[in-house]
Amino acid sequence: MKYRNLDTKNRIIDNVPRGVGFMGTEFSEIDSLVPDETTWLVEYYAYCNGDESHHLSILHAENQQDAHKALLKELHQIYGTLGPVEVRVVRMEIIAEVIESQDFENIYSP
Repeated sequence: MKYRNLDTKNRIIDNVPRGVGFMGTEFSEIDSLVPDETTWLVEYYAYCNGDESHHLSILHAENQQDAHKALLKELHQIYGTLGPVEVRVVRMEIIAEVIESQDFENIYSP
């Protein structure tokens, strides 16, 4: 998808196609399968001013549309004043299980 900053005064990324689907499935179909208060893992590449950045983000949203809005908000915070941004989402999935992490120093020893 390509996002462009149309509002040069406020620098808001707001050029999002409204009929966007996810892998051929409409948002309404996916949203019915998603439980409330979900954590999303979003991996994407952003292209701005000839530079490419690889991002891995954790977003909290109730459904996929809200996750999409949270991603746009994140893009605005990062790239809002830098000019047009092209974004390619590689992965957008629900984190189903949170694993308790252990202290790295206690797991491995030299």
